[in-house]
Amino acid sequence: MKLIYCLNCKDIVKLDYEERKCKCESSGGKYLSSGLYAEIWGNCIPLGINNSSLKDGIQYVSNARDYWSIEAFLINEDKCNTIERISK
Repeated sequence: MKLIYCLNCKDIVKLDYEERKCKCESSGGKYLSSGLYAEIWGNCIPLGINNSSLKDGIQYVSNARDYWSIEAFLINEDKCNTIERISK
């Protein structure tokens, strides 16, 4: 799962197939039709959450456990071919 963190308003936005923006509307992004590739813009940092660790965590917590750590990571745009920064 890809998200963006806006450096201006500190909002975190989950990307979707329709364009989504942060609260201050200075950053945004969306998934492209493939569902793997995304484009982002603005003063933001791309983030990722490991889908399988999220799925496992949801199941773990729903079984009356207190908490479950999930894998989240910052994405280095220069080394990631699934995110493209565009101008808006």
